[in-house]
Amino acid sequence: MKISVFYHHVRMAAEQQGVPLEEMMRRVKALGVDYLEMDLEVADRIEETAELLLDSGLQASNICVFYPWAKEPDNMLDDVAIRMAKAFGSDKIMPIPGLYSSPAKDPRELGNMLQGMQTLAKKAAEEGLMICIEDFDNVLSPISDSEGMLYFLQRIPNLCVAFDTGNFHFVCENMLRAYDRLFNHIIHVHLKDRADSEHPGTPTVRTDGSVMYPCAVGDGDLPLSIIIDDLKERKYRGIYTVEFYNVADYWQAIQDSVNYVKMFA
Repeated sequence: MKISVFYHHVRMAAEQQGVPLEEMMRRVKALGVDYLEMDLEVADRIEETAELLLDSGLQASNICVFYPWAKEPDNMLDDVAIRMAKAFGSDKIMPIPGLYSSPAKDPRELGNMLQGMQTLAKKAAEEGLMICIEDFDNVLSPISDSEGMLYFLQRIPNLCVAFDTGNFHFVCENMLRAYDRLFNHIIHVHLKDRADSEHPGTPTVRTDGSVMYPCAVGDGDLPLSIIIDDLKERKYRGIYTVEFYNVADYWQAIQDSVNYVKMFA
């Protein structure tokens, strides 16, 4: 199985363990990880980071970039997602189209976000890159649930899905139902677990007012094994990125998550 970890998680693990980032990358590689999920955190040092990845035997699984399209539909951020993908060896980018300015969800802002996505999708296609969206866990996101994602998928040719197993739980949508609706579009997977009981780390309030806690993949309450088994049965050949923002111990979460995923290999 192709396994990836968020660059952010590796950096946090290095800081918490008091070791250089290069050393933590080597540790992660030794676990059987071949990819890191990148974002704008390294946009100001692309060449330096690309060299660091190369030296560690890693490449990028995906490039996540948050865009301000609700208000600025023409802002392509200097095509940074495309530049990062080419430098880091990723074949895909994942734009977050922005957030509504209020819960009223102005349709003009939705139109702006759609316009931005269409423009970037065209640019990505010209560069031979795939473009995907995830179920972004924010109540002001136009793609926080499967319905919102399908709205964009139906209007943008070649747009695909990065299926995040944990974010549907945030909006109280059944993950398995969303998986069935979106499966034909999936090219990338974020394996994220959520715990309904207290775990170390920073909790998040769901849209129904209940609380969920971050945790290592396999340590929560979501039926991840059903998703992984079905993906294997349907011959999914893409990457599994383990994700667990806001956990208390990132290095432990990396180890536990990677070991869990490797059980399905």
